[in-house]
Amino acid sequence: MNEKSKKILTFLFSFVIIGLLGAALALAFVLGYNPSRPNKVEIIDDGNNIYMFADVNDNYRAYRFKFTNAEKGDLVIDSTKNLMTNYDMFRSGVEIGVEYEISVCYVSEDNVQNTQYSEPIKWKTYAYLESPVIYETGDNLIRWQNIENADYYEVHYNYQADEKIVVTDENFIDLQRIDGGQRDIYVVAKSNSESYKRSLKSNIIELTVVHEIQNFSTISLNSEGENKILNLTSAEKIEKIIVYINNQQHKVNVTSTLQDNIYTYSVDITSIYVDGATIGVSPTTLNEYNVYTSGQVLYLE
Repeated sequence: MNEKSKKILTFLFSFVIIGLLGAALALAFVLGYNPSRPNKVEIIDDGNNIYMFADVNDNYRAYRFKFTNAEKGDLVIDSTKNLMTNYDMFRSGVEIGVEYEISVCYVSEDNVQNTQYSEPIKWKTYAYLESPVIYETGDNLIRWQNIENADYYEVHYNYQADEKIVVTDENFIDLQRIDGGQRDIYVVAKSNSESYKRSLKSNIIELTVVHEIQNFSTISLNSEGENKILNLTSAEKIEKIIVYINNQQHKVNVTSTLQDNIYTYSVDITSIYVDGATIGVSPTTLNEYNVYTSGQVLYLE
């Protein structure tokens, strides 16, 4: 066989081999490819509800969602829609706070020619708490319904250019815990469990709150060295203070710190201090919404 014939045979052999390889790859692709098999399910959280989506396929009558847990086994839920809400899932037996592997397949009319399941995704289920509905009771309280699985509530209200929050584990709050003024108030329910997310805001109520300022809880005098410092404590923020020296009133400057929900006040009375004098303190009215009406004075013993 001459050189030219050898080259032709080599070329033909290579061509045949390449053709056979191509055919094998094409066959493998066809056998392994299922155009009806769904993609992975998709979970969307809009901040209040959870939605689970599967790809739409109008050639099948239903969508079969499978929830698999190693301890609890398989839970199968059929749906005529390609979407499931958290309400649909939990009503059908999906448990809150459990991690599942979730997949979906398409269900045929005869329930025989169903597709393969999609690749699973892992998801630890959770739910959103119900939103409170608040109302006035006429007894200087605002109330709302108890929210199932809520551990505590945040009461939000506007204060100057900011927003303040008061926390309670009851389903009501005394308005005396809120700074006086024109207030827009709403409530958010919260849980200590990662299985329950905070609720949406409740309805907003508009109130005129008149806050009765409470007197100080304790009073003491630090007289070490030349300076005379009054130390006071209170459960609330007090902005104006009067010091009484032998029942004579003095307006003073004050500094305060907050720790564990208790305010500590320091008042320098060095310039007005008199040995042996009777010393007392009281808050004073701040404005028409934050008033001190009792007139009581807390005296240093």
